[in-house]
Amino acid sequence: REPADWGPADAAIQQLRSGGYDCVVFTSANGVVAFVDRLRVLGLDARAFGPAQLAAIGPATSAALAEHHLRPDLVPDGDARSEGLAEVLLEKCRGKRVLLAQAVQGRELLRERLQTVAEVHAVAVYEQVAAIDPSHAVFDRLCRGEVDAVTLTSPNVAKAFLDSCDDAARARLREGSTRLVANSERLGAWLRAEGYPVVVAPDPTADGLVTALLELSQNAKGKMQNG
Repeated sequence: REPADWGPADAAIQQLRSGGYDCVVFTSANGVVAFVDRLRVLGLDARAFGPAQLAAIGPATSAALAEHHLRPDLVPDGDARSEGLAEVLLEKCRGKRVLLAQAVQGRELLRERLQTVAEVHAVAVYEQVAAIDPSHAVFDRLCRGEVDAVTLTSPNVAKAFLDSCDDAARARLREGSTRLVANSERLGAWLRAEGYPVVVAPDPTADGLVTALLELSQNAKGKMQNG
């Protein structure tokens, strides 16, 4: 949903329009959509970016920019995480002015690393909120063991999901009869610390999650054949 206060983002957009930033960084597709929508509300369009370079954290964010006829100048090669984006920007943005458009709950890692070499202004353009219905039939299916795997894509998503599970569903997840698949080692470490076994995808993209699910399926078939 929209942030409670658009003031900081609106001020940053006006600075961007007047050439106040050398680079605008997007860490999610949601951030792209929210930022471009806000431009329209303010009566602006893509010309507000001016000569500023655009950076995207990965392919989904790049695709969101492309939908608005914007092409990112800086994208990590294969590492669609804040860590990978930081490595690219540390090299390219030294001594420059950077606008970081993110969620209210955005990770601090990117801003903290960039501040060592650049002037960074982080603004919230959207807020993440839990949108899970605990009465949904899928939670009954979890309890009955009719779900083989659950994919999770962030600590916020994981916490909201687990908080919505009852004791029976959480027990199945802890014993591993229903597998959890995380899209990053950071999330995997958080789940393990909470007592949940987890499979970590080889990369944080949708393709990475699919690869992990296929491997789980193949391993399960192998065990059945060997049994």
